[in-house]
Amino acid sequence: TYNFLQLQGGLHLPHSSGDFGELMKPNFGVNVGRWFAPEIGARIGVEGFNTTAHVDGVYSDLDYFTTSLDVLFNLTDIFKKGNNHKLNLHLLAGMGLAYCDNSSAVTGLSKSTSELFHNFRVGLAGEWKIAKPLSLSLEYRLNNTDDEFNAQTTGTDHWYSSLLVGLAYHFGHSKKLYSDKYV
Repeated sequence: TYNFLQLQGGLHLPHSSGDFGELMKPNFGVNVGRWFAPEIGARIGVEGFNTTAHVDGVYSDLDYFTTSLDVLFNLTDIFKKGNNHKLNLHLLAGMGLAYCDNSSAVTGLSKSTSELFHNFRVGLAGEWKIAKPLSLSLEYRLNNTDDEFNAQTTGTDHWYSSLLVGLAYHFGHSKKLYSDKYV
């Protein structure tokens, strides 16, 4: 078992109408977590930067961020016991709150409609251990939030994806848990 601090950067893509190139924006995140056993962990994090609203043919940039609590499942260790895997595949599921600055310029309203919205997510991550304290990751997540998240109201919840590359620092390794294989 161990703790980790993870920095991520990548792309945010709303699943909405509009040109793919116009909708895609940069995305950054910071996570702090713990692997409680080789198979299961958890993390809390914040991510965001910029998203795009496509309303009535006009593209508008909006600031956003999300907070989240994720449960992590190490699929590699679930199906192949041992803690010396150089490459691990993780399934994650989580929930949190999303904030988006839906300014009046986008919504056509006389006041800002900035709010907090639910954020449910599920994803997969590949993690490559480059040294005992460091790992690189590639993570894809599908996020679900409120219909009004990016000023587009369609009558259904809004979906967006995140594709992130990350660097994690691992610390606080347990000396022994259950048996030597968890060192």
